[in-house]
Amino acid sequence: MSKRQTKSRKIRKFENGRLVFSAAMDDYKNHPEITTAEIAKRHGVSAGTLTIWVNKARANGDKDIKLRGRGRRAFAVPTPRQRKIIEMSKVLRQEKVGKRFGLTKQSVSRILKRWEHWKGETIFFRPGDIILWKAKEYIVISATKIDGTLRDEAGNLYKHFTWAGGVIPKKIGVDQRYVIKKSAA
Repeated sequence: MSKRQTKSRKIRKFENGRLVFSAAMDDYKNHPEITTAEIAKRHGVSAGTLTIWVNKARANGDKDIKLRGRGRRAFAVPTPRQRKIIEMSKVLRQEKVGKRFGLTKQSVSRILKRWEHWKGETIFFRPGDIILWKAKEYIVISATKIDGTLRDEAGNLYKHFTWAGGVIPKKIGVDQRYVIKKSAA
């Protein structure tokens, strides 16, 4: 390979690099919904290289560009496991819920605090509701949108009792022993 070929090859790489740099920086500035890793992959560079480019642009006076935060984006809804923990904690103490899931009560508390404003699905019944189904009374122990855990008059538990499959049982009262009381903040 001659000197001339080497020089032209370097120039071509530099020009392509400039194009990659400007396109990547445009994506970084104009598309905050795209992660740094996705932008880097799209332009054939590493996420670290893209971050270095952003830092250099900031050092050269481009104050419009902001560094993005580290880590993954926060979840918008709880995971299925967290939902089970939230539901179970409505009936049981945090310590017992933690033991069932292999967590400390502090971890359960952190999950509950993280999702305290999450509305969840609309549910037909709440813990403590007394429902009438086929001339028998049941107390709702826990409930989701489609099913729940019930206790009958004899104390038998019925898990995954479905009420979203057609006829919805009739609510006839509330048993205060199972009602979850909201604390006044």
